[in-house]
Amino acid sequence: METTALERDTPALVGCDFGSTTAKAVVLSADGKVLFSCYAPSAGNPIKDAKALFRQIHKAGFKKIGGLAITGYGKDLLKNIVGADVGVVETVAHATAALNYFPDADVICDVGGCDVKIMILRQGTVSDFRLNSQCSSGNGAFLQGVAERYDVPLE
Repeated sequence: METTALERDTPALVGCDFGSTTAKAVVLSADGKVLFSCYAPSAGNPIKDAKALFRQIHKAGFKKIGGLAITGYGKDLLKNIVGADVGVVETVAHATAALNYFPDADVICDVGGCDVKIMILRQGTVSDFRLNSQCSSGNGAFLQGVAERYDVPLE
């Protein structure tokens, strides 16, 4: 994702997800173009996770944030701390983003550190939703451990 100096100088729109095992961020232009994305393993402290993401965004050259939305397990704690404009339920964020970038999407699968969510989309809305009720050992934390064991990069 190459960005121009103008794109880096314009206030960016930032979305962050603070999950149980990872923190992710995306920087968008005003017209929705993805300018930058980053990822950090969770330090087990949402404030440290937020600092890690914002350091990466700053290092990439984005110095001004024009709007900030956050989602994930850490959103309620972090919303006021980081001055987010909005905290969004992650399933709503998933569906909105999927339909924006892939208008004909019909399934979203989110493999998280503690759960797996499946959303079925019909006619631009979520028509069904399932959340596993199994132990998290079959989810992202397990997959992360296997990837590390076999030297498979998570990115």
